[in-house]
Amino acid sequence: MKFLIDDPISFRVAILLREKGYEAVHVSELGMAAAPDEILVERAIDRDEVIVSADNDFGKILATLNLKKPSFILFRWQGLRKADQQAEILTKNLPTLHEHLEKGVIATITPQGIRIRNLPLR
Repeated sequence: MKFLIDDPISFRVAILLREKGYEAVHVSELGMAAAPDEILVERAIDRDEVIVSADNDFGKILATLNLKKPSFILFRWQGLRKADQQAEILTKNLPTLHEHLEKGVIATITPQGIRIRNLPLR
């Protein structure tokens, strides 16, 4: 599974995911930190990447375009700002999320848990 980490998430999350054996790249490593979200969605589709962000605009794009992919993990957890904590939450939950992410979902991570919405949104 491959991950495209968006700018609101620390570049260290990509590094920590790679250390755990996942394929992950941060938009800043690609020179795409200022790229429009639509361009990032196109890249994620082309490379079969899961987008990880704290920016809910990706959900709006997926809904507006009625897309089945890419999957999108949204962090909606105000106090969870440290890269090591974010990477730990991701890696701890990826075994459970893997099958869903392969199919196309928006997975929202909050302090209360993870909400999964299948794509395309209806």
